[in-house]
Amino acid sequence: QNAKVEMFGVTAAERGTESEELLEEFLGLQKEMFSELGLHFRVLDMPTEELGLPAYRKFDVEAWMPGRGKFGEVR
Repeated sequence: QNAKVEMFGVTAAERGTESEELLEEFLGLQKEMFSELGLHFRVLDMPTEELGLPAYRKFDVEAWMPGRGKFGEVR
């Protein structure tokens, strides 16, 4: 069975920068976790055609998987 954790956030639009700030915070948390685990990882800024309707931007963080010989999502 496959399962993964997604980070979602809903923000107010009082200043107009809240969504971008929260997205950067989420990305920073993910980078920190991967770094502290000692994983080699990359960040993919996903193209708009791969986003669902409520999303305006999405990052995928993938770790190097030596057994597969390629990067993949950590679940």
